Amino acid sequence: MYIQNRGESSQIFKEYLKATGLVDINSPIVRQKAIELTQNIITDLEKVKRIYHFVRDEIPYTFTHNLQRASDVLKEKAGQCNSKTTLTVALLRVVGIPARYHCGSVSKTLFKNTIPKWVYPLTPDRIPGHCWTEVFINSKWTAIENVVDLRLYDGIQCKMKQDGVEESIGCGLSEDSFQKEWDGKSDILMQEGALLEDMGIFSNADEYLTKAESFLNPVKNWIKIYL
Repeated sequence: MYIQNRGESSQIFKEYLKATGLVDINSPIVRQKAIELTQNIITDLEKVKRIYHFVRDEIPYTFTHNLQRASDVLKEKAGQCNSKTTLTVALLRVVGIPARYHCGSVSKTLFKNTIPKWVYPLTPDRIPGHCWTEVFINSKWTAIENVVDLRLYDGIQCKMKQDGVEESIGCGLSEDSFQKEWDGKSDILMQEGALLEDMGIFSNADEYLTKAESFLNPVKNWIKIYL
């Protein structure tokens, strides 16, 4: 990842600590949870690790929508890739650690074993709006994708072994490339293999995720009508 110099980073950090419509860092529930998770923790690295693991494992992965606010994710105690990223970004910003979105489009094959079979043919081949978190730690931006909770990840890995499948289709990466305990240094990209298009980085992804949600609305509306 690109390393910033101190002068450059001081100008940029303000942008990566701001509230947005989705990253509602001034919401009491978000502020309370960020403080609760990081109290008595001294170093920023340990704060990042605590927030990373909380969102990964205590906010189970499920199919929700792109426009959940961070406070919504905490209240509903579940989220998908983008809403879990929103929550991670918000919690980090509350405690003064710069965080941003990195977004792209993924192949629908990623969800082959999680989308109902009758819905799968209706799903666009390229799904926009997949996001993960990048945090500024150790003087550089590091990717910390914490989308899939460990319980689901282990279940997918077990199924892959049973079926003799080398490539993961349905949320997880190969077993040898995923750090169950993040080392605080390396990038973690749990769904990198399904990424088809890199859409870049965002301090505010509200507009991008709104467009992504609109893109998927025709499929969602069809399901509501004919389910």
